[in-house]
Amino acid sequence: MSSQSMPAMDADLFGDVWNVLDSHDEKDLISAHNTLGDLDAVAKDIHSKRKHKSRTKHAKKKLDAPEPPLDAATEEKQETAKLRERRDSRLIVDTSYQGPDVKLPITQSCIDAMIEWFLSGKILHYRYVEVILGAILEQFQEASILQDISVPQGKGAKLVVCGDTHGQLYDVLTIFRLNGMPSAANVFLFNGDYVDRGPNSCEVLLLLYSLKLAYPNYIFLNRGNHEQRRVNERYSFEEEVRRKYDPHIFDVIEDSFGYLPFCSVIDSHVLVLHGGLWEYGDVSLDELRMMCKIKELPKHRDITSLDRNMKVLECALWSDPRDIVGVRPSHRGAGVEWGTDVTKDFLAMNRLSMVIRSHEMVSEGFLVQHDNQLVTIFSASYYCGTNANKGAVMQWTRPADASEEVNASSTPLAKTGLQYKFVQYLAEVDVVASKQVTNSRIHETCYHETLQKLRERVYVRRHELLLEFSKADSAHTGRVFKDAWCAAMDTGMGMQLRWPALLPYLAKVDEKGDVPYLEFLDRYHIKMDEKFTDRWRKHVVGEICGRIHAAAQDLTAAFNSMDEDGDGLVSYEEFCKTMKSYRLGLTDEQIYDMMRGLDTDGSSSISLGEFKERFSVEFDKTKGKAGDAHGDQIQVTPAPEPSSSSSSSSSDDDLVQEIARKICYGHHHPEKTLKRLFEKYAPVGHKHLTYMELVSLLTQYMPESNPEQLNTVARNVDTNHSGAISWQEFKTAFQVVDKHADSWVAPILEQLGRVIHLHRSGLMRAFRSMDLYDTHEVDEDQFKSVLAAMNMLLDHPLSEVQVKKLFHALDEDDDGQVNYTKFLAMFDVVDNKEH
Repeated sequence: MSSQSMPAMDADLFGDVWNVLDSHDEKDLISAHNTLGDLDAVAKDIHSKRKHKSRTKHAKKKLDAPEPPLDAATEEKQETAKLRERRDSRLIVDTSYQGPDVKLPITQSCIDAMIEWFLSGKILHYRYVEVILGAILEQFQEASILQDISVPQGKGAKLVVCGDTHGQLYDVLTIFRLNGMPSAANVFLFNGDYVDRGPNSCEVLLLLYSLKLAYPNYIFLNRGNHEQRRVNERYSFEEEVRRKYDPHIFDVIEDSFGYLPFCSVIDSHVLVLHGGLWEYGDVSLDELRMMCKIKELPKHRDITSLDRNMKVLECALWSDPRDIVGVRPSHRGAGVEWGTDVTKDFLAMNRLSMVIRSHEMVSEGFLVQHDNQLVTIFSASYYCGTNANKGAVMQWTRPADASEEVNASSTPLAKTGLQYKFVQYLAEVDVVASKQVTNSRIHETCYHETLQKLRERVYVRRHELLLEFSKADSAHTGRVFKDAWCAAMDTGMGMQLRWPALLPYLAKVDEKGDVPYLEFLDRYHIKMDEKFTDRWRKHVVGEICGRIHAAAQDLTAAFNSMDEDGDGLVSYEEFCKTMKSYRLGLTDEQIYDMMRGLDTDGSSSISLGEFKERFSVEFDKTKGKAGDAHGDQIQVTPAPEPSSSSSSSSSDDDLVQEIARKICYGHHHPEKTLKRLFEKYAPVGHKHLTYMELVSLLTQYMPESNPEQLNTVARNVDTNHSGAISWQEFKTAFQVVDKHADSWVAPILEQLGRVIHLHRSGLMRAFRSMDLYDTHEVDEDQFKSVLAAMNMLLDHPLSEVQVKKLFHALDEDDDGQVNYTKFLAMFDVVDNKEH
């Protein structure tokens, strides 16, 4: 839909929808981890077995290669040495670095210098990052899973409880500007989720760790659900650490997360944890103290009902409160949702007065629930740049020591001798010109991000949506009334949103109030890089066409071999059986799409004419020009020689066709056959054939042709008029093509794009596990190992042939390496009404 026809943007609508979609993203993360959580390990195992097989094969052949394959142990030692050498080089602080010099023990002046350095947009040197991480790991070794904290005594003394900050450095600095730096009278508790989403996760974490080292008794840190490797890999933190530092630093940070406490208790009255409570009604503080910390929670599906320790810890990071009774499964896919009664029972059993948690963005920065016994605190204002929410912290003081002014604005917590108040802020106001400008920018960003998230979900769930729309369309009109559209979206999308309000942004409604749902579903598709798809198309089509031609001496014989019942037509069953016997690597769905492309008259069968029309050998006379973006060949007749005529030109074409047929038919790998022929007739070390050499080659297949005819063929093959024929010119001249391949290749590409798009996070993790030196590249065997692992875990969505052709299509410069970051970024869901 064009922007001119869009309704006015409803900021509240898109803010609400963004938050619902964001929580469903976390559910997708849990689901993907359940499905492909072992992808990197499986890929490594496959790759290791392939390397072992290669070594064994080499040993059996007893090759006298100058550098035989290394044994596994030697190879691992060499890789470790290279990584250590690379890391050591990064530890050298050269004269160009003008930032803070971090030494232990860390002082406030050092922290001030770090803040100034971070505000200038610069990063801390690698050496000093290692200093901080090494020291914090040592300090964390003694940390308990539950830490006890006291509100400090004295006039003006306070304990400040902070919620999620998510890499938003200005919010962290605003917290310290409003509350002061840590001290004996100014204690801080940060309640998890320091990283991901925001642009300065490294700086936020390094600042908090440095403060913890400088003031170990005055600042405390709880663990959040974003202090987990699988979450950091899905969101922005891993990418940020790799961009600013390297994979080693990321690994050390993840180790440090494993030592963070899961919860804190304030003065034996208030429990503070990131997510929330659990399904068990008898969890005590003593039980929590006895639990073992774990570096990484297992997959949600692997946490059994018998594993109470794991379930409680998962809930501590992931659960959410709701206005319900009891508990129910969480929409996040991990933890639970719990009601007021659960809060009251837990507090009563443990003689506590309040639970403080974070984990959810709330518009005011804080939210009081469950009869004032539960508080959500969230400290990242203008969250993710898409929400106009405030940030807040919770200040705890002791009434006897607080000023009258504080007493007047604070709320006492009954029978505890403590009181609290909320301090709200908008950190970004300090950075931009005005709140109004900021809100406008925030709403615009939220609008675009929300629409993109919705498009992606419509695309991913289009089959479920089609089923729901079809149920409402009993007359099979391809249209449903808008109320039925909204009901189908509720069920098919698996989420209840304000669909009537969203409808104008997603689909069109006709004058009768009907929504053409087929048109709506067709709007959203995977857009891929055109250069890549063109290369992939040529690789795959060439492979498929070559296999078809290799099966018989001519097209009629190939067709007749498919037509088992001899009725002159090839049915779907016959076609499917033949394609599978060719080992083309196509799924049943892909073969069906291919069949539909061949069946031009819609008869559900293929005639000999349709078959020949599609799989003919052609001579490409483009004279150096590439085919169009769809892979069809442009037929350009070359300028005739003075002695030539149109009839002789036509006979030359026939001759080329006949030569191509004789070369290609009966060979399982036509391109390899062509390559062997080319190398056989080209002089050793030469990359071109002379006209005379090509004529000699062609004479082998057409001995009855006269030399003049074959010379004419040679001139036509020489498309750049260089006087010699390159391998590319030779291959292009005698290749097998499908002139209308798009009709069946497009669905295969769509399936490829869908699989990669859905699992790009898991694939990225697996590729990175292969990329020891952080080059963003993998070789062919590593690439195949990762895709083979995905095939194993997802029941083979891509065939070996497709994976092989995919790699070669990506390897633009034929150096045997592909950039996996660029590859995974190629697949994006778009609205074809806007493209």
